[in-house]
Order: sequence, then structure tokens, then C-alpha cells
Amino acid sequence: MQYWQLPSSDAALKSMLEQIVITGQQDRATGRPLVSEGVLNDMAAFLADWSPKLQVIWARKAQRAKEVSEANAAARCLALFVRDAWEVQKRRIVRQNLPRALLELYGLPLNGRTPQNVRARDWPLWAERLIHGDEVAVAQGYAPLVNPSAAEIAEKLALANQEAPESDAADRVLDEAQAAAAAGRRIARDFIQEAMDQIRFNLRRESPESVRRVMRSYGATFRSRRKAKAQAEQSS
Repeated sequence: MQYWQLPSSDAALKSMLEQIVITGQQDRATGRPLVSEGVLNDMAAFLADWSPKLQVIWARKAQRAKEVSEANAAARCLALFVRDAWEVQKRRIVRQNLPRALLELYGLPLNGRTPQNVRARDWPLWAERLIHGDEVAVAQGYAPLVNPSAAEIAEKLALANQEAPESDAADRVLDEAQAAAAAGRRIARDFIQEAMDQIRFNLRRESPESVRRVMRSYGATFRSRRKAKAQAEQSS
């Protein structure tokens, strides 16, 4: 047995609403009013208001994806520089038989074990500690960081500090846009449900196959209950 299902995404909801309006107006023009004129007009007016809000969401999602990607790339680059600096310093301390206490200046324990599972947001803190530690070490007469240098790490740190707030700002802007369009999702679902109910009522004397065929022309999609049950069992 097959049943129709409401679209799950904003894009699919918008697409089905548009299909209902177009097909409904065409059917009414040919003398087959399966969806009331009032509902079709209300749908069209709703789409005129809701569609621009969705466009804003999609544009801001794209911008957020860009900002997050750039922030992640900056954090990964900074992490690479910090890890490289740690490795270089550990090897130099061993090679030159320097005091292992120097490791602590660079944020490492005396055993030289580097931090694991560091969050992206924490790399700037490690970088700052490394740069400050290098200043202290140089003041004590030790050679400065090389390959990478403290200046190179500071450059990557500045970029990471610049990108992270831009990513956070993009999150907030997207949240605002989604909140503005959220109420529309419920309205869109209610409109679609009403249109499908009207179609099924007006075709109540037709065969189930004919009803499904017409509903598909209005954008409805159908699933087999058996298939849906099997998929649910697989995912559980």
C-alpha cells in the first residue's frame, strides 16, 4: 500500500507549493476545480512572501559555508605551524642537550608529549603560548624559533583570529534568517495538506491509482508502507 508524504526540506516544500498553484490553476481553467480558488490564491500570496525569505537563507548558508571553510582552513594551517614548531624545538633541545625545562616555555610537558585532540578554537591559545615562550627563551639567551619562526606563527595566528569571528558572525546571521522563515514551514505544510485533502475528496469516486496519478501531477510523492517500514528497521 502506498501513501503520500509531506516534503521535508524548505526547497521541496516551496517546489510542491508552486506545482500545486500551477496545476491547480490549469485544472480550474479547463473546468476541473480540484483545489479551491481561495486556497490557490492564498498559496500564491504566501509564496510571494516566503520565497524571498528562503532565498536569503540559502544565500546566507552559502556564505556561512564559505566562512566556516576559511576559518577551518586557517585553524588547520595554524595547527600545522604550531606542531612543526614543537617538533623542531624538541629535536633541538635533544640535539643540543638543552634543559628540558625549555619545553614548558613552549607549552609542552617535560616528557615532550604534544597535546592530542585539540579543538580548532584552542589552537590560537597554543600559538600565543608558543610565541610568548619564545620571547622568554630569547630573553634568557637561547636561540629563537626557526622553521617556523615566531613571526610566521604570529602571521598564521592573526589570520585564524580574523577568520573565526567571521565564521561566528555568519552563524548568527543564518540563525536570524532561519528564524524569520521558520513559521512559514508550518504554513506551507498546512497549505499542502489542505490541497491534497481537497484533491482526494473531489476524486473520492475515482480509483486509488487515478487519485495517486492526479496527486503526483500536483507534486505529491508516494512511498510504500512496506518499504518505509524496512528502511526504519535498518536505521534503528
